[in-house]
Amino acid sequence: MHTSEMITTRVGRRICPHLSVNVSSLDPKAVYSIVIDLVQLQPNAMTYNRNGTWTFRESTAQYPPPEGT
Repeated sequence: MHTSEMITTRVGRRICPHLSVNVSSLDPKAVYSIVIDLVQLQPNAMTYNRNGTWTFRESTAQYPPPEGT
């Protein structure tokens, strides 16, 4: 089972911090697929505070190791 942790906002679910990707020089007649695989590197979870800082919080969730490790 794969899960993700996101901040839910009024406009829907967004990844925080924001992910930005720029793709250029593609063939306009071709069809492309873009896949982004987000892998948890640390067992810690972080919380974004109202004062604009990140703090670690205890995480009890257990995630499977990424494939190929």
